[in-house]
Amino acid sequence: MLGIMMQLGAFKFSLSTAAYQAFSHSTSFRWQGIERYGQIPAQQYTGPGEESITLSGDIYPSFAGGTGQLNSMRAEAYKGTALTLVDGKGFAWGKWVILSIEEAQEIFFDDGTPRKMSFNLKLTRYNEDVALSKGGSSGSGINASDIRTVTINDDAAWLKKMKNEPPVTPDNGKWADKADFKVTRVK
Repeated sequence: MLGIMMQLGAFKFSLSTAAYQAFSHSTSFRWQGIERYGQIPAQQYTGPGEESITLSGDIYPSFAGGTGQLNSMRAEAYKGTALTLVDGKGFAWGKWVILSIEEAQEIFFDDGTPRKMSFNLKLTRYNEDVALSKGGSSGSGINASDIRTVTINDDAAWLKKMKNEPPVTPDNGKWADKADFKVTRVK
């Protein structure tokens, strides 16, 4: 992507439009503390956590791009869909959603037009592999044949079951027969 630093959906970050000066990438991991008598809690890894990206930068509307660049970012957010993020080297970061867009304006012309606009764009990764829903349909257009159910009656029974069988996942094809919550699998 020549001259483009990064592209989110249809919005392109570049030196001639909205160039970000700071890029922050955060990845969290989920660990659950398990109480033990007379000892410090043990930690069990329960999977990856949230992943986020923050882009911060300055726009000089009189230099290039005009004052509508942040509105173009907002237009992408208002679509209400996950957007593909690709960097200038061609690396596809996957699907992301816009959580917030902060804008600050300073140093104005006599008509109130800003000479400098600063932005802070917060994104979080969109996980499209598995969607969980309590009860009915998730509204994601999944066919009924793609829905399997799992029942967990109490923690003791679940722990005993986990010792004897692998976890219930779409990957290994093992499913329980009763429903307490639904696991929606997208093919």
